[in-house]
Amino acid sequence: KALRQECKLAKSRQTIQDAFGKLQQGTDYPYCSGAEWSTHDLIMWCLEQIGPADLTACTWSMAEHAVERLVVLLTSGQLTSVSMLVDWRVKVRTPGALPFARLHFADVRVTTCHAKVFVLRNQRWAVSVVGSANFTNNPRIEAGNLSTSLLVADFHEKWIKAEIANAKPFGEDMNPKQKDGRR
Repeated sequence: KALRQECKLAKSRQTIQDAFGKLQQGTDYPYCSGAEWSTHDLIMWCLEQIGPADLTACTWSMAEHAVERLVVLLTSGQLTSVSMLVDWRVKVRTPGALPFARLHFADVRVTTCHAKVFVLRNQRWAVSVVGSANFTNNPRIEAGNLSTSLLVADFHEKWIKAEIANAKPFGEDMNPKQKDGRR
C-alpha cells in the first residue's frame, strides 16, 4: 500500500505544529524548515502526537542542551529509552555532550557517522526522520523526510542498532582508531 505524501514548507517563525498540523499514519512528510526548530524540537512534537516512545538515533553533531532536552523527556516518561550513534568528532566539538549522554541513555556508541536519522517507536506508531539537521540549534535551512512507514522505521532502526552493537552492518568496523590506537 502506497504512503500518502504531504509536502511541508515551514516558513520563517512558523512552529512545527503550524507547519505539520496533525500527524497521520500512512503518510510521509517531506519538509523544509527556515531554521525555526531543531531535531529535538521535532522529536518533542512527534511525542506529543504519538505518545511515549523509544528513540533510536544517529547524528554527526550533538549539543549538550539537546542531550539535556532528551534527558528531560526521559525523566518525564515521554521517552522510554534512548539509543544513539554519534560521530567521533562530538568528543572534540562538544566535549560535555557525550559523557552526559552516556550517563542517561541506554546505549551510546561513537563511530564515524554523518547520517542524521531518528526513529520513534511505541506499540501504535513507528515514526522515522531522515534529514540534514543534527542534534543542535542551527540557524540554517534544514530539510528532511518524516515517515510513518513501519518498513522505513524498521530499516533505519535495524542498521543503527546493529552499528551501536558493533555488529558490522556495513561489513567492517566503522569506528575510527585514534592516534594512540584506542577506539
